[in-house]
Amino acid sequence: MTVLMNPSLRHRRSFSIRTATTRTILAVSVAIGCSAPPVFAQNSDRIWVDTGGTFSVTASMVQCSDDSVVLLRADGGRVTIPLGMLSDEDQQYVAERKASIASTNGLRRQPPKPPVISPLPVFRIPSTAPTTASGATIRFDGPLVSTVRPTLPGPLPSDRAPVTLAIPNTRVGLPKIDFNMDVSPPIPVCKLNESGTRTTVLAASISGNIRLPGEQTRQQLLEFDAASGDAKVAMLHYETIRLLDHHIPSGQSLVLVNYDSLGSGGDLAVVDGWDSGQMGFRHRRPIETGMQAGNLSMETGLAQSGLATTGRATAGLATAGLANTGLAGMGRKLRDAQWIDREHVLLVFDRTMGLWNIVSGESVYQIDRVDSRATPAVSGGKRYIALPYEGGVELLSSATGESLGRIKVERQVPGVEFSPLGNQLAIATTRRVRIWDLPAAALAGDIHSRNSLGKGKPLWIDHDWLLTDSGALVSIFRGVPVWRYDMAGAQCISVGHSLAIFRKSPVTELSVVSLPHPSAQAIIGQIDNEAIDLNPDRWLVPGRSSWGPDGWVDRDIQISGLAPATRR
Repeated sequence: MTVLMNPSLRHRRSFSIRTATTRTILAVSVAIGCSAPPVFAQNSDRIWVDTGGTFSVTASMVQCSDDSVVLLRADGGRVTIPLGMLSDEDQQYVAERKASIASTNGLRRQPPKPPVISPLPVFRIPSTAPTTASGATIRFDGPLVSTVRPTLPGPLPSDRAPVTLAIPNTRVGLPKIDFNMDVSPPIPVCKLNESGTRTTVLAASISGNIRLPGEQTRQQLLEFDAASGDAKVAMLHYETIRLLDHHIPSGQSLVLVNYDSLGSGGDLAVVDGWDSGQMGFRHRRPIETGMQAGNLSMETGLAQSGLATTGRATAGLATAGLANTGLAGMGRKLRDAQWIDREHVLLVFDRTMGLWNIVSGESVYQIDRVDSRATPAVSGGKRYIALPYEGGVELLSSATGESLGRIKVERQVPGVEFSPLGNQLAIATTRRVRIWDLPAAALAGDIHSRNSLGKGKPLWIDHDWLLTDSGALVSIFRGVPVWRYDMAGAQCISVGHSLAIFRKSPVTELSVVSLPHPSAQAIIGQIDNEAIDLNPDRWLVPGRSSWGPDGWVDRDIQISGLAPATRR
């Protein structure tokens, strides 16, 4: 947009015009601190005129202080104009806008309160009568589903979990675990305690999958009671065992048993008996080998395409199937498994993802050519699946595998996770965390970082705080990382508003902590109450913490000595 000027008055007093990089404003941005100027959501363009009616510019107001306004032109340029040089009409407009913002938001010192979202009815997928005998091999012979839908997702209802969990902060020590032992992330389990009331405990598996001749290894399911600080062996087994997921309404756990030293092969099984203490397997089924999977993929593809299973077509499809599922004769590797309802589980084998009924043996659907670096996320109410791929994330219906739309990002495989309220999806790449709002079908946040945020999925602490794979604690409200925690070698999950952390070293223990911790809270409070420019291009993370025998040990505190470029 062009600033109109009278040629005969070019040497008279003129506006100060500055060019800035265009930045999309997703929501109302708020300046931090009393002395900082209010920042407004981008309003519609209007024509601004000076006091003499000589100069004019078509732009929208994005910031206002006591003595000037900042206007954003359509071409991305910014114009800073002293209030005294604006026409009376424009000054009146600025005063009204300031009064409106002050009456609704003011200078917010804290994130907005979370919305009140009620759970949807319990999600169930229609089940079928048993079709295979117990012990039959897990087969993916369901229909192939295409996930190609280039459009953005439309509005979707929030899908929060029907049960809200809470675990008190605690530290539970364990005997030392060797570095080569397989330890699962802690998983919340609801069970009856000795008094007959239902309580939430944490469970994890420890398994030694490399055994020398005559050597005894630990193959255990452990139970941690955060309220009492006790740990006990809930199940002792003679085969390798890995805890995958727990279905709270039914009290069933999903486990992988008898897998090899590379984590491949084995059997999928259901474990119950948490309430009684009599743990046992049900619906144990072996995982098909690469040759079985290749032949099955070939047969399914031919059946759906109507081709005959003869000649070169058969050989070609068999080769394609093996390339997609693993080497012939080798056990397929189960990369991820999550409950959808009390009978159905979402499984990811190598590069194939599918929905499987563990009771009937039915394969509901399968999706091939899943990126081997992708870990899907399932919403709390189990209705949606977020499946990452290189360059974006696809939202799917968990019942049918149907694509609900794609959200594109840079050429990376992002980490994804649904919020506890089920209304947002966090999409994390190495330098950005985007927040997709499901009901609004739009971006609700975009956090940038100078330092790496890691490559894995982020963990939601509450509706504002997320912990990235690299240990960076980011705030959606503030738009920057505000702390960094050393999580190297730890297995972590979020439970309620707390973080459960399982560490092998330097001390073997399970800890449940609240984030941010007190020292970080104090620094964040200082940030919120000072006029500090939260510019991602210049922002330095104020501090970092590592875990020690007495809790968090703080270091690299920088808030009192921020570089001049980060203050204003």
